[in-house]
Amino acid sequence: MHIYQSTQPLVWGRLDLPWWGFHQDWHGSSVERSIEFCVAMDPDYLWLVAAGKAPYQCFPDSKCGDFIEGLWEYDVVELFLSNPQTGHYLEWNLSPNGAWWTASFSSPRTRKASKEEFRKNIQTYASVTDSSSWCSALQISLNDLRQEIDFSLSTQANVTAIMHNPKPSFFSYHALPGEIPDFHQAQFFPSIKMISLPELGSIVG
Repeated sequence: MHIYQSTQPLVWGRLDLPWWGFHQDWHGSSVERSIEFCVAMDPDYLWLVAAGKAPYQCFPDSKCGDFIEGLWEYDVVELFLSNPQTGHYLEWNLSPNGAWWTASFSSPRTRKASKEEFRKNIQTYASVTDSSSWCSALQISLNDLRQEIDFSLSTQANVTAIMHNPKPSFFSYHALPGEIPDFHQAQFFPSIKMISLPELGSIVG
C-alpha cells in the first residue's frame, strides 16, 4: 500500500497528489474509476484524500466535520491501518461532503476504547462542485497514530469504498478473500511503502 511522503506541510487547496482508483468491485467486475484516492504523509499528518465524478449519496443532514457513525450506509471511502504484531487496527470513514467517523479495534470488528484526544486532532475538508463531483480529505495526527497503533513502516494498510448508486457496490484497493464483502480482514492488508513526493504546487480540492 503506497503512501506518498512530503517533506513540506500539505495544505488543503494546494495539493498536488497522484491519484489511485478502484478498477473492479469486490466480485471482480470491471468498473470505471468513479472514485479516486491518495494516502499521503507530511511531517505532522497522514492524509486520506478522495474524489469522485459520479452521483453520490451522503448521510442525511450531514456536513463537513460532523462525526457520524453509519456513514457506510451511504457513499464512503474508508482507510484501515493495522499493527500486524498486535492485530490492533483503526478504521476511518470519509464522506464526499467531509463528514467522518473512526473506531479502534482489538480484533476483527471488536471495538476498543481510544483516547478522546484522538478524535479532537482530526480535521476534514470538502469541496463539492455539483451533485456528481466532489473532493474531500481527512487529516490525522501522526503523533496520535504512533500512540494508537505504533505507526511505522511495519504498519499495514488498505483503502476501501462503498457506493450506493444505483445499488450498493463494494471496493477494496487490495484484494481480500471471501464471497461476501468484508473489509475487516487486517491480516491480509499489505505493508505500507513510502514514495517521496518532492514538490507540491497545483490545486486539488
